[in-house]
Amino acid sequence: MDKLSTLPILMIFLGSILAAAGGFLLNRDSSRTTNELRKQNNNLIQQSNLQIEKIQSLEKLTVDFMMVGPLMPGNEPDPTTTVQNKPPEDAIKLYLGSCLAWWKPNVSHNYAVVRINNEPALSLSIDGKGGLLLSGKIRQEEGKEVMNLVKNKFVRDPDIYHDFQLLSKHELSVSGKSGQTLLHVNYLNEKFIAIEGTFYDSLGRWILTMNDSEIVDMYDNHMQGASFGGNENLFTYQTLQRYQLTVRITEPVLIDRGYHVDYMHDGKIVDNPSEATIMISNTGTELIRLGFDGEMELAITGRVLDLKMSPPGAMSDYIEWNGKKLRFTSLLINPRETKTVNILMQGEGKCDISRATLRDGEVIIK
Repeated sequence: MDKLSTLPILMIFLGSILAAAGGFLLNRDSSRTTNELRKQNNNLIQQSNLQIEKIQSLEKLTVDFMMVGPLMPGNEPDPTTTVQNKPPEDAIKLYLGSCLAWWKPNVSHNYAVVRINNEPALSLSIDGKGGLLLSGKIRQEEGKEVMNLVKNKFVRDPDIYHDFQLLSKHELSVSGKSGQTLLHVNYLNEKFIAIEGTFYDSLGRWILTMNDSEIVDMYDNHMQGASFGGNENLFTYQTLQRYQLTVRITEPVLIDRGYHVDYMHDGKIVDNPSEATIMISNTGTELIRLGFDGEMELAITGRVLDLKMSPPGAMSDYIEWNGKKLRFTSLLINPRETKTVNILMQGEGKCDISRATLRDGEVIIK
């Protein structure tokens, strides 16, 4: 056989080999791609499962944190009352211990039953269908807020001790540490709610108690069988000043290197650093703006290395450091808010209030 006749056979043979090799490579690449896709899918499935587990755990936490009603009206008859001024048949009624409060239904009104320091501790509103909606805040003996009422839905804080009992779909009871009834609500029917309880302000001061025999308050007023008809604000108490500032400075404490990171300033380790803490609390009921509503200045001995505010300062907050004076030229402090300033000094420095004033209010220095 000559060379010319064998050439086509060789070309066909080589072509077959190349085709087989190409098919092998394609199958291998395809197999690789399939494996990679499987791995990616498995990763996505694992991530999805993790997300689902996180969501489920969050849902459990949410359920634990929010014991939500809502309370529903029952079918019970109105309780027998001894009040002389009887309400109209269509009135909405609150049975407050042995006393009775009532109003003509009005969906555009919000009735403050108990108001403490401009904050409704207990209020009543009416929905579009004429249903009664309770809102407010429940505080325990120390003044801590343990539960919120938001239109018949009860949201509790599991980190603060209280005895919460949902007795039925229309009855709920909350007790404090001492076993005292903080609030007992019985939504008897669509027009009548019976309420007992004890109310405190944010500092833990007792304000008012309602029970089945009487209502008694901090001013030693005793009310039995009284009728409060048509009053939009029943019990209002002001125990806090509008503008009141409490300033406390801790003595600088020598920082133990065994428990703290070595402090550095200008690239050098600072020997024996000490830290003073200033706590500025607004215990009043109105926003305080230092630099406008008042002034505060601190005298500092020792070399100041660093200043830190907690929570972090807002755009409006400004502290001016001038030599040995620390001046709060602009600082906004909301009611019941505390701002902390940590001053890091070299050596056993000292920090004293050299000037503190508050217009139309009181500054308490501790």
